[in-house]
Amino acid sequence: MDSLIFMISTIVGLICGLVLVFYLIKLIKANIERMNAIDSHDKVRRLIRLLDDAIKLSVISVNQNLIDKLKAEADYYQAEKEEAFVETRDKILKMMKNSSLKSIYPYIDNMDEFINSRIQYYMYIEENNKKS
Repeated sequence: MDSLIFMISTIVGLICGLVLVFYLIKLIKANIERMNAIDSHDKVRRLIRLLDDAIKLSVISVNQNLIDKLKAEADYYQAEKEEAFVETRDKILKMMKNSSLKSIYPYIDNMDEFINSRIQYYMYIEENNKKS
């Protein structure tokens, strides 16, 4: 009788130990996946910040080169403003093709819309800074 109770308690103990090891392994895997996700999100955040800085610098450089020249020559028309917008957008798209910024495409639904809105935002900021 004692050996039967000992055998049953040993089997139950082993099963509990195996279940515990199984869940500890799952917990470790989940923590590793979580850390990888955090690293991935940090990388994407840095890339989006890099893209935003590139857009800002492109707008500033186009404003300095093209818009200031056009304003000095004569009237400043909407066509020149659109030309500056297209030139800025082309610079950014060319830069994106040559860099690691392609990895943020899955995180932004419409990249063209994102770029256009950021260009418009920084152009607005630049115009207001020049008026001040």
